[in-house]
Amino acid sequence: MTSAAAPRLISDMRGSATARCSPRLRGTARSKPRCTAPRCSTTAPRSCGRHSTQPYVERYVNRGAVFFFDAGKPVHELVNPDGLAYVMQACCIGVDPTLTEGDLSGLGTRLALPEGWTFRTPIFDEELVVDTSATIATVVQDELENTYTLPS
Repeated sequence: MTSAAAPRLISDMRGSATARCSPRLRGTARSKPRCTAPRCSTTAPRSCGRHSTQPYVERYVNRGAVFFFDAGKPVHELVNPDGLAYVMQACCIGVDPTLTEGDLSGLGTRLALPEGWTFRTPIFDEELVVDTSATIATVVQDELENTYTLPS
């Protein structure tokens, strides 16, 4: 493992990831929507910044999306005490409006991680695909309300 990749979201992002301070889209050779890295956008979800969820607690979401993370690009992960790595798919500026995309690699120093949890930013040699199109997505948020999805 070298480090991670940027998400490509296969689905209509309006009302889902885009509304969640999501990655920006760009076209691909496959003519499918593609996200670069989680973007800290001024377009936050309605709950972003309202401390609506308890951090580091699994939640289950019927999202129906597929994220592709490009080989050779950073991926931001929360790792629970059991070693399960949740991949950041959206960052929120509702709690900290100064948070930028450039801050994400060092985010682990700012988070009050529970015992046994870690934050890392790997770069993977191969594309990472997080497919929640046929399953319920398992997600967690940190205390800044950034959202992470567990690859299936």
